[in-house]
Amino acid sequence: MRTLHEVDAHTIGFRTGGATFIPLPKGTALAAGLLSIDLPTDVRKGDAYRIDVRQVTNASAVLPPPPPRIEQRGPALSPEAAAFNKFTWRRIEGACQFAIMISTKEQLLLSEERLLAVLRWMQLQTSPQKRWYPVLSRYIHDVVGRVWGFGGDPAKAFCRRASRSRCSGTKTDGLSYCLCSRITAVE
Repeated sequence: MRTLHEVDAHTIGFRTGGATFIPLPKGTALAAGLLSIDLPTDVRKGDAYRIDVRQVTNASAVLPPPPPRIEQRGPALSPEAAAFNKFTWRRIEGACQFAIMISTKEQLLLSEERLLAVLRWMQLQTSPQKRWYPVLSRYIHDVVGRVWGFGGDPAKAFCRRASRSRCSGTKTDGLSYCLCSRITAVE
């Protein structure tokens, strides 16, 4: 098992490989969080990484006592004996898998700028009192770093809500969305 360490007041870190268990205190099932992955410095185009995340929880059950035998005479099952009828196990409550394919800065920059623009728009729509607000802010900070790292200018990545006539989205379940991008050239 890997050892957890504190990165800052809101972040834990650990080395990858094998299994790492992150205990969550009881009652934190709806905690908001962000999974960030720092790749090795020697990555090359075409490298692939796979991350498996599983939420494991304890489960237990008590077997009902067996029906009494007709000829049984005497007291019922003692509490000590009944304790042997309880068993516990671990089960997977939820799971997801991430695949990271290493590409070039040029191929990644535009999609990261678009992501940053949409995330900034989402942040403007999210109340700071929401539990996801600090997570969203941290995610935006990470994406800003990637845009800089890919040679872009994060200050230019903003999404302005388009008018209905200019919105290039569709309605799904009563919600509409607009695609945001930056103009790279005019011919």
